[in-house]
Amino acid sequence: MTNVFTARPKPTARDAGVAFETRMFAPTVGVNEDHVCGSAHGLLVPYWDAKLGSKGQIMHSHQASARGGDLWVSLDVEKGLVRLAGHVVRVAE
Repeated sequence: MTNVFTARPKPTARDAGVAFETRMFAPTVGVNEDHVCGSAHGLLVPYWDAKLGSKGQIMHSHQASARGGDLWVSLDVEKGLVRLAGHVVRVAE
């Protein structure tokens, strides 16, 4: 079972400009908590685009895991695509 949680961030200086926060857990498949989950964002971006009325504009998302990470995401309705961008660090090969 996979659990994905999302919410608007609390208004703090650290979260300035963050459209939404996420956390993702999948302990039944050996992932206690995913640090930054692209596939979860593929599901969340259309939801937040509609909820916030972003109309395909880039949104800043923060995954609030222990390591944490930021993604800049957008919805391309015309092409049926969710676009993800961010900084990456290879942790396994």
